[in-house]
Amino acid sequence: MKINQFLIVVSIMMCAISCSGPEARKPISKKTNVFLRESVALNKSLNDREKLLITSFMDVDSTHIYKESSLGFWYAMIQSKKQGELPQTDDTVYYNFEVYNLKNELLYPKDSLNAIMYKVDKQEHEIEGLQQGIKIMKEGERAVFLFPSFKAYGLVGDGHKIGVNEPIKVIIELIEIKK
Repeated sequence: MKINQFLIVVSIMMCAISCSGPEARKPISKKTNVFLRESVALNKSLNDREKLLITSFMDVDSTHIYKESSLGFWYAMIQSKKQGELPQTDDTVYYNFEVYNLKNELLYPKDSLNAIMYKVDKQEHEIEGLQQGIKIMKEGERAVFLFPSFKAYGLVGDGHKIGVNEPIKVIIELIEIKK
């Protein structure tokens, strides 16, 4: 009888073990960071090239004294005011702007008849740097901004006059701030 019990227990154990199913084979692959390293190196060289273009532009432009922003762009005030408030989140601002390449060729003139309305930090702008630049201006001020491509139109350009990875110069006039 003990042999029968032993055979039953062994049979049950064999069934339990054999029912676990086939184990999937794992692919043999070596993870490499080659793509990531190449992408980082490409972006660093692109940023260095654009910074060189912008600093060369600033060296030639003797009419403005540029300051480097902690946000990755350079700016100079053309017309500044000592008094006044900076735009805050949810304020509505009205402004005009014109876009130049770094050869100082006018690409997009400002619309002298219609000011652009923008709700600070609540709307997207196609030029990311404009969203940040407007927040350092007071009502009635004019400023020149030099944006590297990652603050402007980036990898794709605008599809018309601004090319791929092209830094730009933008002159902004902040007309009005409504609280």
